[in-house]
Amino acid sequence: MSITNRSESRTRIQDRSEQRTSKVSPAGAYRKDYEDLAQIWRSRRETTESRRDSNRDHGGSHTNVNININFFSGSYRYYAYDYRAGYAYPSLYCYYYGFFPPYIYSHRVYYIHRVFPAVVYVEIPIIVFRDNYVDYDSYYSNGWRYRSVASAVGDIEHAWERGDIDLLMDHVRRGDKIDISLKGEYAYSVDSEDYRDMTLDAMKNIDTVSFEFYDVKWHDSREAVAYGKHVYYDEFDSGNGDRKTVYVKYRLEKSGAEWYITEVGTSPYELY
Repeated sequence: MSITNRSESRTRIQDRSEQRTSKVSPAGAYRKDYEDLAQIWRSRRETTESRRDSNRDHGGSHTNVNININFFSGSYRYYAYDYRAGYAYPSLYCYYYGFFPPYIYSHRVYYIHRVFPAVVYVEIPIIVFRDNYVDYDSYYSNGWRYRSVASAVGDIEHAWERGDIDLLMDHVRRGDKIDISLKGEYAYSVDSEDYRDMTLDAMKNIDTVSFEFYDVKWHDSREAVAYGKHVYYDEFDSGNGDRKTVYVKYRLEKSGAEWYITEVGTSPYELY
């Protein structure tokens, strides 16, 4: 594996950070097959309302619940419910079909030209849990960078499984922009605050079964891409809590001694 020297890595990461400062017209994030997302949202909300109406008719206890099909009450204030060119873009969590409004307003989106470097596959175990701590000794004794990135991806896993947004945001630099990828393609970037609020809504509304990374790819010693899967309960279809899976991608870059999230992606299928 070819490893770029540390000074070259710092320069590349600094250049990439500087690219993030300019806001330009969003383009390229919308794909034709996303048009159905709005209908999925409506039909699932209508199904939920119908079930609750049935509960009321049969003396159920949910009499105080009233769903407005075109409104979602969450931390994020910029959801959009219909697609119009130049008006809305698919949200980061659009593949959790029906849990969230499918789009966000275009004025919250940055589009930055991205040319991502090739990454090298490194076949290592990601993380081993021993009670409430991470046991690195078996696998990481001769690989300092594997130990440090394993700690970061472990925090991301724990954050989702515990619904702990603060633990996740420990790995996001304040004021930075987070790149969003959909089905493995860069779509747009958002402010870290927007990423936080959307993710907080996701953590509150998704009933997580498990969230785990299974592979890491490396560009060099200061940039890694972790691939994983998020398994959750989906009660919309049957009401029985069927398990569904969304595949996730996190790009992390090292700054000082810490690893920070620079890209987050979701996909309904495995990305590689």
